[in-house]
Amino acid sequence: MTAYGFLYFVAHDALVHQRWPFRYVPRRGYLKRLYQAHLMHHAVHGRDGCVSFGFLFAPPVAKLK
Repeated sequence: MTAYGFLYFVAHDALVHQRWPFRYVPRRGYLKRLYQAHLMHHAVHGRDGCVSFGFLFAPPVAKLK
C-alpha cells in the first residue's frame, strides 16, 4: 500500500499535475507516454469521451486516440 501511494504521488501528483517546486516534462520513453496518456485522460470533463489507460500502464498515444 505504501509503494502504491508513493508511485501515485510521483506519477500522478508530481509528474502530471506538477505539484513539486520544479517543472519536469519527459521528452521520450515510458514517462513521456505516461504523461501524454494522463493528459488525454484529463482533457475532457466527466466520464463521456474520457481516455482510460490504467494507472501505470501507458500504451502508445496513437492507440489511445
